[in-house]
Amino acid sequence: MARKGDRQDHGPQPPVPGFRDLVGDTEAYRFLFRKSPAVSLLLDADGTILDASESAAVTLGRPLDDLLGKSALDFVKPEDRKRAGAELERSLADDVPRRVELRVITSDGTERTVLFSPGHVLFSLGDGTGAVLITGADITGRLDAEHALRESEERYRSLFEESLDVIYITTRDGELIDISPSAEALFGYTREELLRRDVHLLYADPKDRRRFQEEVESKGSVRNFEVVLLHKDGFRNTCLLTSTLRRAADGTPLGYQGIIRNITQSKLAEEARERERAAFRAIAGTAVQSEDLQGVTGKILEELVDILGFDSGTIHIRRGGAGELTLAAAAGEAVEAADAPPPSGVRRAAETAESAYRESGPSGGAAAGGLKEVILPIRGEGGTTLAVFRLVSARPTTLTGRDSPFFETIGGMLAAVLERQFARQERESLGQQLLHAQKMEAVGTLASGVAHDFNNMLTAIRGFADLAMMGADPHSRIRSDLESIQGAADRGAALVKQLLLFSRRDPVELEPVDVSKTTLAVTAMLGPLIGEDIAIETELVDGPRTVWADEGSIQQILVNLAVNARDAMPDGGTLTLRTNEATVDQHDAARHPDARPGRYVMLTVSDDGRGMDRETVERVFEPFFSTKGRGSGTGLGLSVVYGIVEQHGGWIELESEPGRGTSFRIFLPVGEETATARPKAPVQDENDMPELPLAH
Repeated sequence: MARKGDRQDHGPQPPVPGFRDLVGDTEAYRFLFRKSPAVSLLLDADGTILDASESAAVTLGRPLDDLLGKSALDFVKPEDRKRAGAELERSLADDVPRRVELRVITSDGTERTVLFSPGHVLFSLGDGTGAVLITGADITGRLDAEHALRESEERYRSLFEESLDVIYITTRDGELIDISPSAEALFGYTREELLRRDVHLLYADPKDRRRFQEEVESKGSVRNFEVVLLHKDGFRNTCLLTSTLRRAADGTPLGYQGIIRNITQSKLAEEARERERAAFRAIAGTAVQSEDLQGVTGKILEELVDILGFDSGTIHIRRGGAGELTLAAAAGEAVEAADAPPPSGVRRAAETAESAYRESGPSGGAAAGGLKEVILPIRGEGGTTLAVFRLVSARPTTLTGRDSPFFETIGGMLAAVLERQFARQERESLGQQLLHAQKMEAVGTLASGVAHDFNNMLTAIRGFADLAMMGADPHSRIRSDLESIQGAADRGAALVKQLLLFSRRDPVELEPVDVSKTTLAVTAMLGPLIGEDIAIETELVDGPRTVWADEGSIQQILVNLAVNARDAMPDGGTLTLRTNEATVDQHDAARHPDARPGRYVMLTVSDDGRGMDRETVERVFEPFFSTKGRGSGTGLGLSVVYGIVEQHGGWIELESEPGRGTSFRIFLPVGEETATARPKAPVQDENDMPELPLAH
């Protein structure tokens, strides 16, 4: 056997039919070839296997005898056969040998990779052809390990590059060795900037860094260590550190490696849930208390300002759930004055029913600004704005505009509280009005009976006085006394007439009356009646506003109320007379027991005098009730007004406070005759004014 590069020409060689003839009977050589751990194949020029090692048989998954005489290329994967044939030709041509990886297929179809070194040994066969011994090694396991390692590295790199959590390696001194790209979102710096930045500067509290180092070095690792880390713009992120201690071969601590998980949003979400629970408990707990509207709203507001972290808050309520805005409650710093007009934002929210949220910075992202002002309209079931809830803070709160659903929920709860309070107030008001109406009805019935009996007595007194006058000397003292009796009887008759007007027993004659025109006519005669130190102002709606009424009764209402206003302004003031149209719906009608839905002319008489307290307002329409001294009027003026208005199918609303004047609003139905009406007698002169009793 000659090796490549050592072959010499010794003349013709004997034919060598096979490997046995090449090596003779040298069993040692045969043993070494067959038992070699290498994948060894002896191939002729056609690639036929002349002999093979046992390792080759194992690699190809076939018995050794099944390999002999077969083409080695049949065991090569089809995609690699062309390359394998070319390498075999190179080896037979005594070319420079090369290493080549070939994929072979075993008997069970498994693919294995063998690294061959062809052309190591060449043989000349007896027929003039050559043979080549090729050897190789099964590197399938090594390739699988390398592939697994590459996949592991790729997975690690993918995890490192794509992880939402921040993966880091740092020295004990605070120098970052490596950090994942997700750190850019957490800290606001680029990865390159972070690798040049001292880790200590990323902590909101440097003490947290020292506590972390002490714990990880004493235990070897830490899990879910909570710290606050700083974003580039100053935003504070709450994070959990899970880290292990990196050591040198001799055990010396080198640094730390681990992950950082940002739990800011979950922390804020949990705080928001707790804040919501606290807010809902505050509203629900206070709402069940049987207090007045101002007390309930005041307590709720105080708790919400504290829970939500604002400096101050207000609740402006529409009177009766539909009127003008008034300050019902204020809490915290910079409390508004009760008589101050509502801020423009509150008025706008009441008109548009739209919420407003003002933040300290741009919304979204790590640098989102906290809320500094919230204006929330409180809407009832029908969509009507019942009130406006406002919170204000000089410093940004932890809440943002994204918390608007939470505030809308608060608005819904406050709406339920307000509607409950409005309903309770309405029930109490209706109950009081019913009691008042029943009392007035009882007093009216009594007054009617007394008036008729008293009128009968006055008729007898006047009759006997008239008879006595016939025979009395015109110059005698007796005649003078009789005249005094007649005068007293006349005054008693006038009093009876007023009692009958109050008790609604005296029928009136109805005709179409223009309230504005009648009011203007009465105004012309009020000057001498109320005095020069009282100014009279009129605000009368244009065009005819006609009601079915007794014009004299309407004039009497105006005069009685004007006289009453005069007495309330001893130092002078302003008397204002207004007329305008009013449409009363079902909701408005529920506020007064005598009200009905429909169209009305509203006659308003207002003064800026002393006003009345609540106790006086409740009794002001009672007959013979007066705040004046003895001998200053009969106390029937407002009772007569009350009776006339009810007789015309209307009602009176009274608003008065001590020191803030008094306002009477009289509602008279448009175009309706009352059940007590009777035809009006012909008018002799339309300019005649009826006799106007001035009892008050």
